[in-house]
Parts: sequence; structure tokens; C-alpha cells
Amino acid sequence: MTPAIHALSSPPVLQQELERLISNFLVSIGLSPSTLRDLHAENTLAIQIQGLPDVMLSRMNSGLWFWSQLPGLTDHKLMDHAASVLALMISPIEGIEGGQVTLGLGENGYELKALVNSQLLVEENGLEIVFRGFANKLAVLQQALQLGD
Repeated sequence: MTPAIHALSSPPVLQQELERLISNFLVSIGLSPSTLRDLHAENTLAIQIQGLPDVMLSRMNSGLWFWSQLPGLTDHKLMDHAASVLALMISPIEGIEGGQVTLGLGENGYELKALVNSQLLVEENGLEIVFRGFANKLAVLQQALQLGD
């Protein structure tokens, strides 16, 4: 008997539902509800956190990504800190597809990325839980790599 094959990604969320979830999340982290009117057309929003690179929230193909550029991260620095980076990368974050973030080389240097599991979005404060987990991982990674010093 052939084993069942299950999709690795969670089901997509409707665009209107994404907008509502994003709005609720932005208000929960301190954005004024009156500011939201102008943001619904944007596919990527930058969230500024003191002492960290901006955290981007991007809508792509009915999914949500948190990601951040890692300015100052070079191949040499990454190799020097490979053991500590690996330990950080393999520890899970709640609400992320596959459980782990991704570190990759983008157009403007290294980026830390995480695809939000849409099943967590239906939970109260689900997007905020993922954001806080991602921001914490970013802060620990920045400290381990001695970025921003």
C-alpha cells in the first residue's frame, strides 16, 4: 500500500482574512488604528525595533513572511560563528512553517526569514506570537554574530 502524501505547507489564507489579521497584529504591537487605512495596499511593511534591523512583514502568494536583512554579516563572520549560528537556527519557533527560520543570501546581503504557518493565524494573537519569536531569534542572532556593534 502506498503511503499517504501530505503537503508540508499549511492551507492558504484568504486575502481579506490576511488584512484583518495583519491589522489586529499591528494594533496589538502599538500602531494606531487610524494609521491602518493607508497600509492595506502595501505588500511589505517595515517594523522598527530599537537596537535591531527592521523586521519586514510581507504578503506573498497568500502567505505571510517575517524577514530581516542582516547588515554587516559577511561570509567570513558567518564562518567564524558557524557553531553558535547553527545552534540558534535549529531551535524551533512556534508558528513557523517547518519550525525553523531560514538564513540565506539575498540581493542585499544575508537575510533571516520565516514563513508564518497559516494554522496559527486563526489563534488569538497568533501573528504576534510568531513576530515575538522571530524578533527574539533576530536579537539573539545579532548578538551571537556581534552585528550592529
